Amino acid sequence: MSLLEFDAPPDEYSPEVGTVVPRVVRASSPDEVRAILHEELERWFGEGSVGRPEGFQAPADSIWKAVLAFRQVD
Repeated sequence: MSLLEFDAPPDEYSPEVGTVVPRVVRASSPDEVRAILHEELERWFGEGSVGRPEGFQAPADSIWKAVLAFRQVD
């Protein structure tokens, strides 16, 4: 929602992150991560307010790589 670009506190999105991370760490694919991001952000910000699920592919791919790296350490 770009609030951090307007000097919002660094923890502005902590509640949202708190609902996304527990789901993402159990995901089984980047497409599932994309769906989780879209679902959770729509839940927090309102249905239709975050765009189409396809718009979340790039962040989902990055997050998926981080999940895979985390799983190798765990």
